[in-house]
Amino acid sequence: MDVYLRFILAIIACLFIIFIPVTTTSDQSGFPIEPSYTIEDIYSPEVVHLEDLQMDLGAKEANYKVEQQVWYSGNEEKRQVALTFDDGPDNYYTLQILDILQEHDIKATFFVIGSNVERFPEVVERIANEGHIIGNHSWSHKDFAKLSSNSMLEELVNTEEILYSIVGNKHTNIFRPPYGSYSSEVLEVIHSRNYNFVYWSVDTRDWANTPISIMVKTVSSQITPGGIILMHSSGSNQAMKNTVTALPEIIKTIKDLEYEFVTIPEVLGFKKQDNYHNLRGV
Repeated sequence: MDVYLRFILAIIACLFIIFIPVTTTSDQSGFPIEPSYTIEDIYSPEVVHLEDLQMDLGAKEANYKVEQQVWYSGNEEKRQVALTFDDGPDNYYTLQILDILQEHDIKATFFVIGSNVERFPEVVERIANEGHIIGNHSWSHKDFAKLSSNSMLEELVNTEEILYSIVGNKHTNIFRPPYGSYSSEVLEVIHSRNYNFVYWSVDTRDWANTPISIMVKTVSSQITPGGIILMHSSGSNQAMKNTVTALPEIIKTIKDLEYEFVTIPEVLGFKKQDNYHNLRGV
């Protein structure tokens, strides 16, 4: 009977492993999205998943961050929210987003890709000149959880250098990982460069061609004081058309809820002198 029971349990375990979904797809910019973990890694303490962060969203800590210095929201006592835009710049949709933000007198935070910065330096200049915050989103949008420490540093430093050449010290010491993917080793490398590791609390999923009404509903139902909203400023045509159309409605919805728009350093309460990444001792 004991042997029979163990046989049944072994079959159940095999079926469980077979039906765990592990897919490979592409993101809104055409970059391949591959799993940053294997079946064996799923329960490893070295891999941090978005679901783990979501379980901690209700935690109240004095510095508004979860373990290992991952920022996912700001001060819960202030009705402030931060709009953030990943994957730019480009020379079309990013410009439309900047026009909308300017029309509504809103300052946002742009996590830029270094290779796109190299292609569109004039757009980065405009982002900085209009008072928005610029953060590092890597050079080529690779999954950091699958890179060596040296490769991660290369992605970071190359982006730092191109930003410095265009906007000087106007880029800040904030970083967001491509695909939201990271591990304990990624955190170690990021913090070794004195970056603040910034996640989000509201994901509009605009990159996935999400309908405009769904994006607006997601924001209105999930936003809380100190919230960080994830959107994109570059991507596929249809996805970005939806983003640009949805943005004014999202802004109106948030204003109707009596929230103030601020940047990432503001919502996280950084001191002004601590905002900027002193790469060259300036």
